[in-house]
Amino acid sequence: MTEPRNPAPPDDSAYGVLRIKAGPGGGAVRLATLVRDLMERHQMARAEAVLSHLLPPLHEPNAPALYLLQPGGNALPLGDREWFTTGSGNQEQGRGVRSGGIAGGGFTRAPVGQSLGRGLVGAVAWLGREWGGAAYTDAVSLDSLQAVAAYLAVSELDAAEVWGWGSAAAHADDAAPVSPFPLADFEALVTYRKAQKAANVAAGKPHKTIPWTDGNQLDLLRGEYARLGGHPGAAVSIAKDLGTTRQAVLAALEKERKRKASSPLPSLATSRAA
Repeated sequence: MTEPRNPAPPDDSAYGVLRIKAGPGGGAVRLATLVRDLMERHQMARAEAVLSHLLPPLHEPNAPALYLLQPGGNALPLGDREWFTTGSGNQEQGRGVRSGGIAGGGFTRAPVGQSLGRGLVGAVAWLGREWGGAAYTDAVSLDSLQAVAAYLAVSELDAAEVWGWGSAAAHADDAAPVSPFPLADFEALVTYRKAQKAANVAAGKPHKTIPWTDGNQLDLLRGEYARLGGHPGAAVSIAKDLGTTRQAVLAALEKERKRKASSPLPSLATSRAA
């Protein structure tokens, strides 16, 4: 049975520890995995994703740093290692001319591959040549354990900020939102409204109103108010839990009271007809 042209990629941990440093924000993303993310999000082949999206930021003066994953510790900065026009990126030894002429001796070993430059310049040149080419499958290009580039990584922070790493999941959530309603109880109401407030702050809209009319929020608010005795002190306690003011709680309860009071009553004609 023949192997698939693009088998599932190996686990990234096979290439080393996915960390730049200890602590929050110290995670690493393998460059090959970032390429696959770009391919999926932009719906394009590897070569196009590499040339159109991966490499342009690496040409900028303040380009993100590249790292090399290590088997048992944090990734190391790429440094000024030299890159060559070989499948591995290293300078390799190939068979040269026969020593002692045609009749005698063995073949000499000769360096194979021309230099593409050092550090980031060399890496970008190699990536454009190998990953940006269409001659090999994704598995061969991205995952060869003999290729230096298979161990390249960027920080998780750069992956997200520069290339949009992680946004595919966010867009998927936006495309198919799941309603949180009905909320189970008052504690769930507190969690929901605090999460909405945090989202507004993160979006730069800290004063945006969070509607009370969505779902069963007012029902839970009224139930908690009644449970606490329905007096001014109850509104103070609820406001503290919700991270809002007593006035805001009372205004929401008043809105609920008016809504119920304005419910249409059966007309006289309807009553007679019945």
